[in-house]
Amino acid sequence: SRGAKQVQSIDKHPTSIKHMYKVKAELEAENWQINRADVFKFLEKTPQKFNLIFADPPFGIKGVEQLPDLIFEKQLLAEDGELIIEHGRETNFEHEANFRDVRNYGGVKFSFFS
Repeated sequence: SRGAKQVQSIDKHPTSIKHMYKVKAELEAENWQINRADVFKFLEKTPQKFNLIFADPPFGIKGVEQLPDLIFEKQLLAEDGELIIEHGRETNFEHEANFRDVRNYGGVKFSFFS
């Protein structure tokens, strides 16, 4: 909706997938690709590079702390790309390589990497 040439969503929860398809139809968003998959397996296999990766995993999900390392090891960000991870207070990414900033909004944090 803000000029993105392509949007790709990854989720394994059937209700979330169903909701995304509903919204995609309502918005007539032809450039939105929806994938039902485990995000960790998807990241391991995808050959794509992304300008922006916004991760909004369920709070407390096992393995969320591995996302930055996995994304940077696989070189999934395009040059000047950005990774944003939404997470709860119990998760701290400030020690990670490529960490740039964290912003707090109530009980939610957004960690930025580049």
